[in-house]
Amino acid sequence: MLTFKDEAHLNLWIHFWEKHGDAFFSDLSKHGCTRVTFNRVWNKEGQFKASSYLEYESPDSFKACYKEIDLWTKKPQWEELKKSEAILEATRNIILLDHSVV
Repeated sequence: MLTFKDEAHLNLWIHFWEKHGDAFFSDLSKHGCTRVTFNRVWNKEGQFKASSYLEYESPDSFKACYKEIDLWTKKPQWEELKKSEAILEATRNIILLDHSVV
């Protein structure tokens, strides 16, 4: 979960993922990432929050993908993402129940 100080900063985050999300997922999928989502969170008026969700094939995929994410943080375009000045509130979660239609 990420919090932004205003909508403009949230929009920087959204724009970054619109521009680089396909390449990011392509790189992670080579290591066993099966899904990445970028989400806008609407809870209260005046709050600007977002989140991402990643799924992996296995615990080894998780570890390999985080190495790839670390490589992404060293790319020049990552400086663009830093301008969003996001405050990280949570880094991991686990699905406890999943109800879906197949």
